[in-house]
Amino acid sequence: MRKIFTFLLAAVLLFSLLPDLTVQAATPTGAYEEMLARAEAIVNYQWVAGYRISTWNGSLYNGRNYFEEGEVVIGMPYTLFSFELGMNSLLSLQQYTYIAGDNCSTTFFCNSVGEIRTGPIYGSCCATFLSEVLGGAFMYGETPAYGGVASLLSNYTLSTRTVKADEILPGDALYDASMEHIIWVGGMTDQTITIYEQTPPVARKRTIPRSSVNAEGYLVYNGRIYTCAARSRSLEHSGDHVPVADAAKAATCTTDGFTAGSHCAICGQVLEMQKLLPAFGHDYQLVESVSCTDTKDGYIKYQCTNCGGYRTDYLPSPSCASHTFNDIPFAAWYHDNIDFIVQRGYMNGTGLATFEPDMTMSRAMLVTVLWRYEGAPEGFESSFADVNEQDGSWYYKAVAWAAANGIVNGMGGDLFEPNGTITREQLTVILHRYSQSKGISTELCAELNDFPDKACVGDWSLEAMQWAVGEKLIGGTNHTDGRIYLDPQGHATRAQVATILMRYIQNIIES
Repeated sequence: MRKIFTFLLAAVLLFSLLPDLTVQAATPTGAYEEMLARAEAIVNYQWVAGYRISTWNGSLYNGRNYFEEGEVVIGMPYTLFSFELGMNSLLSLQQYTYIAGDNCSTTFFCNSVGEIRTGPIYGSCCATFLSEVLGGAFMYGETPAYGGVASLLSNYTLSTRTVKADEILPGDALYDASMEHIIWVGGMTDQTITIYEQTPPVARKRTIPRSSVNAEGYLVYNGRIYTCAARSRSLEHSGDHVPVADAAKAATCTTDGFTAGSHCAICGQVLEMQKLLPAFGHDYQLVESVSCTDTKDGYIKYQCTNCGGYRTDYLPSPSCASHTFNDIPFAAWYHDNIDFIVQRGYMNGTGLATFEPDMTMSRAMLVTVLWRYEGAPEGFESSFADVNEQDGSWYYKAVAWAAANGIVNGMGGDLFEPNGTITREQLTVILHRYSQSKGISTELCAELNDFPDKACVGDWSLEAMQWAVGEKLIGGTNHTDGRIYLDPQGHATRAQVATILMRYIQNIIES
C-alpha cells in the first residue's frame, strides 16, 4: 500500500507542474469561501439512522460503538467498509443529500475484522471528504481507498509543500508524516486552528490550539504530526495582500470575544491577529428567596448585573424523595415522576448519590419494579438458564415471579437476557401482560395510523402498543422532520420508564 501511496504522490506532483489548462474557472478571492461553504455543508448535514448499527468500524461515537435506530446524527457518515466494499460506495455531496433519506444499507463480510457487518453504503474516507471540499469529482471505482494526498481531486491545481504550524494558511489540506490521514484548515485565530476532517463515524469540525506543536514546530493533532500541505494555487499570489477586515466581537458573561483584525482576501493569510477577549463571567445578586416547607420546594433566585440573566438554586422539601440524587435537576421534566416512584420504593438509585435518569433501563430493572409493586412475592423458581438463584442475582426472585405469572416469556433459547436494554415495545408488552394477570381490562385500544413508523411495530407487540397508546402511557417521540414517531425499537431510559410507570399506577391500577 505504501508503494501505491508513493506512486500516486509522484503522479500528483508531476501533474502540479503542468499548465493550468484543465482547472475550472474560479476567482482567487472566492476560492476559500467556496471551500468553506462545502465543508460546513458536510459537517452540519443531518441524517437519521434507519436501523441499529451494532459496531461502527471499531470507533467510538458519543461514547458508544453503535448508532441507535432513529437517532439523529450530525455530520456526513463514514462508509463502514471503506475500500473493502466491492462497489461504488463513495459518493459526492449531491449524491449524499439525494439518497441519505433512504438510509441505504448493506450487509457485507469485512476482511479487516473477519466478520459480517451491516452499515450504510454511502460515506467517505478522509481523501474523498477533502476532494468534495476542494470542489473535485467524487472518488469512483471498484476499490476506492485513501491513497494519501494523491487521492485528492480538485477543481484547483494543487501544489504540495512542507509546512510548520506557523506557515499554515486557511484552505490548506494537511496530511501527516505517515500519510494515514488528511484534514482541511477552515479558519485561524492567534490562538486556534479550526479543522474539518472525515474520520469514523462522521465528518466533523474541530478547534485545536495553535500551541499544539512538537519540538520542530510541526502541528500535532490527535497523536499525528502534520508536516505537509496540499495548497490550492488559487490561494497564492505574488503581489501585495488585499486586506479584509475581521470584525471585533464583544465578550459576554459566557462567551469569549475578539478584537478587530484583518486577513488577505486572496490567500487568507492573517495580517492583523484578532486577540482573545475572555468571557468575564456572571455577577449574580440575590433578588428573591423562598424557604422550603414540608410539602413544597423552596428556591433562591439570583440575577446577573451584567447580562440580566437569572439563576435559581432550589431548596428541596423533606418530602422530595429524589433530593439525595445529584443528577436529578429540580427543573427537569421527570423530577416529580421520579419522586413518585422513588418515594414508594419501586425504583432505587444506581449509587449513593446517583439515579442516572438517562441510562437505558434493563429488562431485569423493569421486572423488579413490578415485583416490588406487587409486594415482593417469593416462592417461585426460574427456568431461565441465565437467571440462577445460585448466582445470588438481585433480580432472581422478581424474574421468577414474572415468568411464573406469564408476564415475561424470555428471549428464546431458555434465556431471559436480564441485562438487555428494554425497548419501548417490550415495555408495553410486559405492562399489558401484567394488567391481564391482575384482571385489569386491556380493551381500550388506539389506531396507530398517525405514526409514520406504524409498520415497524412487531406483530407480537401490536395489541400491547395499541393499548398503551390508547391509555396514553406512550405518546411518541418528536423527530427532526416535525413528526411524532412511535419508535417501538427505541430503548427506554430510567426517567422515561419512571414516567410511564407513574402514569400506569395512577391512571390504570389505582384509578
